[in-house]
Amino acid sequence: MAAPAAADFDRRALGMALLALGGASLMQLGKVPWLAGLALPTALAWRWWLERRSASLPPRWVKLPLAVGAAVAVMVAFRTWNGLAAGSALLTTMAALKLTETRDRRDLAVLFFLAAFLAYAALLADGSPMTLLVSLGVAWLALGALAARARPAGSPGEWPLLAQSIRTLLWSLPLAALLFLFVPRIDGHFWSLPSDGRAKSGLADEMRPGDISDLSLSDDPVMRVFFSDRLPPRSQRYWRGPVLHEFDGGTWRVARGTPYPLTRSQPRGRPIHYRVLLEPTQHSYVPLLERSLDWTLEGASLGWDLGVTVPQPITATLAYDATSDATARIEGPLPLSLRRRALQWPSGTNPRTVSWANELRDTYAQDEDLIDAVLRRFGEPPFTYTLTPPQLDDINAVDDFLFVSRRGFCGHYASALAAVARAAGIPARVVTGYQGGEWNRVGRYLLVRQSDAHAWTELWLPPRGWVRVDPTAAIAPERVEQGLDEALGADEPVPGRLYDRWPWLGQARAWMDAVRTEWQVRFLQFDRQAQERLAAVLGFGQDGLASLVRALVVVMAVAGSVLLVFALRGGLPRWPSPEERRWHRACRHAARLGCPREAAEGETTYAARVAMTLPAMAEEIRAAANEYVAWRYWRQP
Repeated sequence: MAAPAAADFDRRALGMALLALGGASLMQLGKVPWLAGLALPTALAWRWWLERRSASLPPRWVKLPLAVGAAVAVMVAFRTWNGLAAGSALLTTMAALKLTETRDRRDLAVLFFLAAFLAYAALLADGSPMTLLVSLGVAWLALGALAARARPAGSPGEWPLLAQSIRTLLWSLPLAALLFLFVPRIDGHFWSLPSDGRAKSGLADEMRPGDISDLSLSDDPVMRVFFSDRLPPRSQRYWRGPVLHEFDGGTWRVARGTPYPLTRSQPRGRPIHYRVLLEPTQHSYVPLLERSLDWTLEGASLGWDLGVTVPQPITATLAYDATSDATARIEGPLPLSLRRRALQWPSGTNPRTVSWANELRDTYAQDEDLIDAVLRRFGEPPFTYTLTPPQLDDINAVDDFLFVSRRGFCGHYASALAAVARAAGIPARVVTGYQGGEWNRVGRYLLVRQSDAHAWTELWLPPRGWVRVDPTAAIAPERVEQGLDEALGADEPVPGRLYDRWPWLGQARAWMDAVRTEWQVRFLQFDRQAQERLAAVLGFGQDGLASLVRALVVVMAVAGSVLLVFALRGGLPRWPSPEERRWHRACRHAARLGCPREAAEGETTYAARVAMTLPAMAEEIRAAANEYVAWRYWRQP
């Protein structure tokens, strides 16, 4: 007969450990490769089936190749074992393999720590309030399993252990809150590790016309914007990203390696003040409203292309304040070096575009008139605005779009307008970024998603300087004024249309995003500056944070001394249970009637003596004694 899989511990303790590990494995879904994510739930189900059958665990010669294979697979997938994603995948597979050799109490402790580390890894990857609640549930089950590991086999009931676990967690919350609020922050990411670079925003340093349409199929959030006073109209919500100068006939790229004189926007109207919570992008550009005037980003700089960048790629949520003025102008002449860059043309490419641009130049002497003619052409059939344009030629993409397909998205029209302008002698460049955004009425902020990705054209038109010309406004003005959903037909794959058909779903999504954002603002973005503001509110003066830390040290020293005194005297005082209160109440009643309990007299013996001496109390004293004995000596380990 096969030997049992686990003989040195209660199987119910193993069951609680498997539940904790199962919850932790669910938290890893979507954060690790699907094969690693599937391995742990499969191993959990297999181990539970093995316990039900009292079957043997596999031999060592089977487990060693599996462990080596799992480690190699993670290395092949990630090219490293370091980092949050690779480490989580490796830990998940190793937890699955640990289940093939869990035999004793020591192995149960290892399962407890694996569950705890997996839950914490998921919390590092996604610090949402829902993830925190699930991780607390995993910690609750894991603590219960750890307590069950220490009790004798055959002890009844898991609920007392789970109740003990929840009490432990509740007692730890005040200390956790104290440490969170007052332990000084250090530079870096407090709650989350930098991303490993596998997920990117999509607005890269180069663009083919179809890239923006692909990105617009994504509903992922990019940033949330809180405005100090007024929400700018949708037509002014252009969030500037990478600016593309180099053109090879089909692809636009960011210009590199050539310094140009820096030109700043000159404010003319009423500035707009706002605060941004930017999701990780893996790029160094910072989306800001056009014509940025000021920002609170350490190390950020304004480039010659009017884009703002930070020294390192953005790998964690970034918060910053900014000021912009959409009516600001770039004054002064265009530097010759920049003019040459903005007129660069790859020889031998797009000949039909060059020919058409020359015809337009012969007809229109003024640059503005020429651009208006191009925009009018875009607004006429058969030009169509669509998310599903055909594939274009790699070298002559503009010719292919203007004279063959005539079907495109914002990137197609921006690329074509910039190409025609350059061919006609007008300095031009393509700007990529985001346009519009969805107003969240619950949280009162603007949510910008990947589906708001957009591309437009900038032209140098003296004396106005660089002027934004968005050809999408000519072919599909609804896209700029009302959003992507209004600009495209019902058969187009626009993300989020389900929420328009079912308004209550949209309202629920808005509430969920508002809760997540509030959690991020109040908790995840709680930094050293927030600590200093809290110290000032509490009245600690100019060196508030230092004084607060000193006070915290004193409080913790006093609390530690009190705990030490209680420990030396036999433990902390605790609130008596209902069984204890009923037993002591019955003893006091019997004592008042003339039958006090002797110092060395046991509960059962005393209850029998009271029943003989005071028959009227027999039922009361016996019931109280039985409940107390069962609670004191049997239900507790």
